Amino acid sequence: MGRRLLDLSGKKFGKLTVLRYLFTNKKKKACWECICDCGDGVVVTGNHLKSGNTKSCGCFRSEKLKETNRLDLLGKKFGRLAVIADVGNDNNRNSLWKCRCDCGNITVVLANSLKNGHTKSCGCLKNEKSRFRSNLLNKKFGRLLVIEGLENSEYGRSLWRCVCDCSGEKIVSANRLLSEDTKSCGCLSKEMVGENSPHWKGGITSEPYCPIWLDPEFKQMILERDDYQCQNSDCWGTSKRLCGHHIDYNKKNCDLSNIITTCYSCNGRANKNRERWTKFYHEIMNEKQGYVYE
Repeated sequence: MGRRLLDLSGKKFGKLTVLRYLFTNKKKKACWECICDCGDGVVVTGNHLKSGNTKSCGCFRSEKLKETNRLDLLGKKFGRLAVIADVGNDNNRNSLWKCRCDCGNITVVLANSLKNGHTKSCGCLKNEKSRFRSNLLNKKFGRLLVIEGLENSEYGRSLWRCVCDCSGEKIVSANRLLSEDTKSCGCLSKEMVGENSPHWKGGITSEPYCPIWLDPEFKQMILERDDYQCQNSDCWGTSKRLCGHHIDYNKKNCDLSNIITTCYSCNGRANKNRERWTKFYHEIMNEKQGYVYE
């Protein structure tokens, strides 16, 4: 005879009030319908309720994280923005901060936008970049000479027609030219194959990762630290899938200071100009996480 089910209906655990028993799951754990103090409903196993592992629908953890983030931002600087005051939350309970830009303007910014590098100024930085991008005509980037400005793409990026040293033509976005991600019409990558590649390692095509890289909890910890967002401040937003990028390209170096969350697109972009991307991500990790690199 199986054990008699202890009725938890009406009892309260943290912010959760148990409404009724629902079912027993595949692991033979009783599942209970609960209502949170915030008004949201949630289904929780009885053992998680009694052990205290689950105390809310998730809002308690979110509030704690936001409270911690709020305490950490005051007085810090993100790009051109210095955080000067906490102005509460928006309608979605996201924390807002009043910032003073280096240009003197005051602006209110989401905490996440500051931390992930998406907002670095009151808007003046974007205007300066736009003015610079509008004057690429006749400039040279690698093997490409800009010969004509075109209409913006459907994503709003400025496009330029370029002629390569090999006489080939290519249409390139201003971002890819300025970041040096594109230096030719494609002829350069065709030439830098095998032993001609700067990343040639004697024919080794793959290198094993460190053992902890196979641990899902380790990867989850990295994602949580980086707020489940691509940390590239110049992310193009073309990929929603996230992964961990080894900043020094050493797969055996799984120190927390060497792994940063990027989307698949930004991870692929970092395969070129590795020295530039290493320095770029070191600066981001230093600013956001406080890591110091030699």
